Amino acid sequence: MPASNVATPLEGEFMQIPGLELITSKSSQGFCSMTLQFVLEKSIDGAATDVQAAISRATGNLPPDLPAPPTFTKTNPNDQPILYIAMGSDSMTKGQLYDLANTQVGQRISTIAGVSRVQVYGSKSAIRIKADPSALASRQLTIDDLAAAIRQGTSYQGAGQFDGPNTTFLLQPQGQLETAEQYNQLIVAHRAGVPIYLKDVATARDALQDERTDMRFWVRGRHVPKATVVLAVFRQGGSNAVAVASGFSK
Repeated sequence: MPASNVATPLEGEFMQIPGLELITSKSSQGFCSMTLQFVLEKSIDGAATDVQAAISRATGNLPPDLPAPPTFTKTNPNDQPILYIAMGSDSMTKGQLYDLANTQVGQRISTIAGVSRVQVYGSKSAIRIKADPSALASRQLTIDDLAAAIRQGTSYQGAGQFDGPNTTFLLQPQGQLETAEQYNQLIVAHRAGVPIYLKDVATARDALQDERTDMRFWVRGRHVPKATVVLAVFRQGGSNAVAVASGFSK
C-alpha cells in the first residue's frame, strides 16, 4: 500500500485546521508518521480536538484494509524525558518484555504524581507467516485464500449468551491465536475431506512488528541481557523534575 494513500487524505483535512503552521511527514514500509506544528497562541487541547475531528473526516477516504486507524499524541518539542529506565531479561523475548513494560510497568509509573506519560522504546510482538507458493499451488490454493483463512481463524466473535431468571451469562470463547505454533495448526482448507493446515503451505514464527531495530543496553562490568526495552518518563507541565524523580524511590 503506497504511503500516499494514507498521508494525502489526512494532509488534506489537516490543512483546514486553523492555527496550523507546518506539517512534516515521514514514510517507510508499512508506516507513516506526521508531525503537526501549531502557532503558540493555540492551546494544545484545542489543537488535539481539531486533529481528532480531521482524522474522523478523513476516515472515509482511507484504504479499507488499513491494519489500524490513525492515532495521535500531544507532545511538546521542548519537553524532554526526565528519566530513562532500562529493563532487561534473559528469559523473556523482546516482544514479551515490551508488552510487560507497556501494559504493566509503564502503567504503574504513569500513576506517580507529576508524571504525564511514559514512552516505551522497543517493538511489539508479532506473528510472521511465510507462504510457500509451490505448496499452495499444489493444493489449488492462492495467497488470497490463505489470507482469508487466517482472518477467519483469528477473528473474535461472540458465542451468544445464557439467559437465566435473574442473570445473563455471556459466552466468551478463547479462540484468539497467540503463538506461532497455534497458527501452524490452523486449518486453512479441505481437499477431498482432508484438512490442510497452515504448516502444510506456510511457516509461522514468533517475531516482532519491526525486526530491523535491535536495541541493546550495555553497562561496563555488567551482563548484556538478551532482551532490552527502555522507558522514557515525561513530567507534567509545571511540576518539579527533581520532585517527580524522587517519587520513584517511594
